[in-house]
Amino acid sequence: MTSAKAKDRDWLIPFTVVTAAQFGLWCAMWGLGYAGAPLVGLYNVVEIIGLGIALVPFALLYLWRIHGEGEQQPLARIRRDLDGSRIAAIGAAVILGAVSAGAFSALKAAVPLAVPFYLDPSLAGFERAVFGTDPWRISHSLLGWATPLIDRFYLSWLPVMLVAFNLVLLSKPSREKTRSLVAYVLMWPAVGTLGSYLMSSAGPIFLDVLYGGHSGLVAALQGEGAKGTLKAYNYLWSAYTNRFDALGGGISAMPSMHIAMACWLALTMRSVAPRWQWAGWAYLAMIWFSSVHLGWHYFSDGIVGIAGALLVWRVAGGWRDAKPVASSELGTAVARS
Repeated sequence: MTSAKAKDRDWLIPFTVVTAAQFGLWCAMWGLGYAGAPLVGLYNVVEIIGLGIALVPFALLYLWRIHGEGEQQPLARIRRDLDGSRIAAIGAAVILGAVSAGAFSALKAAVPLAVPFYLDPSLAGFERAVFGTDPWRISHSLLGWATPLIDRFYLSWLPVMLVAFNLVLLSKPSREKTRSLVAYVLMWPAVGTLGSYLMSSAGPIFLDVLYGGHSGLVAALQGEGAKGTLKAYNYLWSAYTNRFDALGGGISAMPSMHIAMACWLALTMRSVAPRWQWAGWAYLAMIWFSSVHLGWHYFSDGIVGIAGALLVWRVAGGWRDAKPVASSELGTAVARS
């Protein structure tokens, strides 16, 4: 991931602008009485932890690389390689990432206040017509015995995304890095916030408590030992019913940000490490399946999430490709003048 022309400001500028826009939207929703506190400080702690975890494999890979190059003075090499501008950009991104996450979470929690959940009956009915029953019933009939494993796997999403984001953040400036980080910051407001307000829905796991009925999903999860899912379910439902601000709070199914961001990871791996992209696509497929099995999402949520991720990736690619051209044209114009 190297490029002589790329600079960290190529991604830091749009990262700052998008974060400011999302925070401005939160201010507007807060002023209207919908959104609560963004809990930026707590998200900053989470991001710092993610950065700390990512530093371990990053440092090991760096040391392995300079050892392979036969470096005789590693400490001197490390001092030479330290890039003040990159360190400053990483520090700024840590703060901006926390602000973006905090604003997104507060806006997500405000969804049912601004746009009451309305799409669930249509989504559930559509999928029953397509699959002949609720998709989660099919997966439980086949893999109900594996629910505890699926439950634990789904919990991997947050640490995986944190480490992936920070590994990209720590890498050298490149066009691939610019595209990945621009796509990352755009995904939250463009797919997550806008999508959740346009397609306000809660997901299969909340269908009974919101609309009445006895689907048996929660009972199945209890019987099969989905402890993590049930704890999260109770946590989110309590935050929703009591209207309090909670870290990672907010209920929203369509589109699935779990799946959209897993798609971002797969696209990033395809861009920076093509030989390993299969792992990213496999992870995406497993997160999608797990989200349906555990009842967090309709199958359709994944389709819309992936479509949104692909669109944002395309937009981010346009920004990345425009930067060298713009710089070249500016340089030519200056030379001619």
